[in-house]
Formats: sequence, C-alpha cells, structure tokens
Amino acid sequence: MSKEKDKGSNKDGSTKDGKAGDRILALWRPEEDDWREAEVIEKKINSDGSVMYYVHWTDFNRRLDSWVAPDLIDWTAHNNKDRLREVRQRKQTFDKFTHEGHDDHDGLDEASLKEHEEVTKIKNVNKIQMGKFIVQTWC
Repeated sequence: MSKEKDKGSNKDGSTKDGKAGDRILALWRPEEDDWREAEVIEKKINSDGSVMYYVHWTDFNRRLDSWVAPDLIDWTAHNNKDRLREVRQRKQTFDKFTHEGHDDHDGLDEASLKEHEEVTKIKNVNKIQMGKFIVQTWC
C-alpha cells in the first residue's frame, strides 16, 4: 500500500491528509452528485490499510454523521470560494422553496381554527389494547 493511498485524494489528483476539525465538501449522495459541507470528526485506518473519515454533515442532524472514503472528499473546496458559494446557494434555494408560504391554516376563520386545534391537540394515552392484551404506556 503506497503512502499516497493513506491520504485523502481529490478529483484533481491532489492529496491531503485530513484531520479532526477540517471543514470540507464531501459527496453526500453520489448518485445525484450532491456535494455538501461537512466537518471531519475522526479518521481511521482499516485493517486493509484504507482510510475512512467520520464526518458531520453541516446541514443535517448528528444522527446522519457517516464514514466517508477519501475519494468522496474535496479537500480544496474551502479554498475555492466559487465552489463553496455554489453549494451554499443550492442549500439556500432549497430552504427557501421548502419553508416559505406553507401555512396549513390559510382560509380558516377563527372558529374553524379553534375547532381544528381542539380535534388535533395532543392527548395522553395511559393504556393500549391490542387484541386481548392491555399494555400500559410510559407517561
């Protein structure tokens, strides 16, 4: 295994040895060529000598953190302001599209809104019956 293999390699052939705390762009969904900002959390070397990086995806919850191969990481992205701007612009466009103008209560008068809230409010359940079994819930 060459020393070159232990380093993260870019699409352009340049290499970098990543470390915890590095801010990078990584391929989130390879089938859609979807690059996302991420932060390297940990680096590990597998038994076969290959390197993997555990990354936190900046736009997502920590439960989606994942191991990423070095060939899916663009180490130079944070030096390339145009590339970074492109990724951030795509995210802003998506956020704007998914969050604006989606008021589910448009067209409801005050009485209808009050009725809707009463019907849909949270109710605590103490027991659930499944067939002949009764299960107590945690409350």
